[in-house]
Amino acid sequence: MENFKAIILSVFSGILTFVLLWICSVFYKKVFLPWIETILYRGILIGGRWSSYHKHNIDNEYEMNLDIRQTAYNVEGEFFAKSIHPQSKISDINYYKFKGEIINDYLVVNYKITSREKMGLGAFVLKIDEGGEILKGNIAYVNESNMSITTLSNVKFKRS
Repeated sequence: MENFKAIILSVFSGILTFVLLWICSVFYKKVFLPWIETILYRGILIGGRWSSYHKHNIDNEYEMNLDIRQTAYNVEGEFFAKSIHPQSKISDINYYKFKGEIINDYLVVNYKITSREKMGLGAFVLKIDEGGEILKGNIAYVNESNMSITTLSNVKFKRS
């Protein structure tokens, strides 16, 4: 009977130790590291809302918004894109989530669509310019209508 109690106590202690170590690990990764990185980070802060209106060609115009949350050099947030076809007066609206980072004054981001009913993904490479008031660069994405890889050049986002 003593051996059984020792085994049960050892198993319980092992599980409790695992749970406490897991909680400490999550706290360290999710709270402490972002906090210390934010304190030590000396780069530009680009968090907030950014807006763009881009005319791709005669057939397509895009209205886009970025809502950026920043922790040191890491960024994440939501991306809204409205595709407007002036000739047919049809528009398509999509919402995306993104993650990325700031590398040498460039914002590098990968995004994917939030809806499981549609397909959509892409990437930004945007230069932080004009004293941090402009993000300009290119977007590569999968065109949902014909599933081809398409690029938007010279896209310019401004702080809202």
